[in-house]
Order: sequence, then structure tokens, then C-alpha cells
Amino acid sequence: QRLRNEQRWVQKISNDKRTGQLRFTDRIRYTLSLTIPVFKNPKLPALALADELNIQFGKEVVYNTFDQNRWFIGIKQKISSRLSFDLGYMKVYQQKYSGYQYDSNNTLRLFFYYTSAWKKDKR
Repeated sequence: QRLRNEQRWVQKISNDKRTGQLRFTDRIRYTLSLTIPVFKNPKLPALALADELNIQFGKEVVYNTFDQNRWFIGIKQKISSRLSFDLGYMKVYQQKYSGYQYDSNNTLRLFFYYTSAWKKDKR
């Protein structure tokens, strides 16, 4: 699980064109993700599932607070003890600037993850 709070300056859009003006919003992002081992061998990929819900708020948010939902299905592959990647399909359902129209996008997603070492190696 992951919970994020973002403060964002977003460009205002009118008739699907940029206006050069900005609006300020707050956004909360909640992600639930699962990695499910499929094989006994840990060197083989695992099934990766995730859903992320984005809710926005603030005085510039007029019609509703729903911003977007992203769900993902794919594989997680470990490259080393500190590096791995996810590869798969992501569906993005996103509110347009109007606040009452939506886009639905099909996306190929590739994410790399690096875990840094905070402790000194005792070797």
C-alpha cells in the first residue's frame, strides 16, 4: 500500500487547448499493489497487480473530486537484489479539465525500481 499527498499546479485547458493559465489543486493518491509468485524459482517473473485511485480537492475543483483511476496487470522481474522492473498493461480512466468528461487510455507500462542501501555493507 502507498498513500501520497500532492500539491499541484496544473495548466488550464479550454476546448482541448492550453490556455497558459494555472490552477492549484491538492491530490491524494492511494495505491494497493500485489506481487504474486507464480513459480517456485524466485528468478522467474511474478504476477503484479495494482490499483491506484486519485482524488483531488481545493477551491479550483468544481464538479467532483475524482481525478483518475489506474489499474495494472503484468509481471515483476527481479534483476538483482536492488533492481527490478514491472512490465504490463495499464488502464487509465482520467477526468478531463472540464470536470465532467473523461478519457480512457490503454497503456503499456514499464517501471524500474531501485532499492538503495542505507546501511553500510559489513564486508
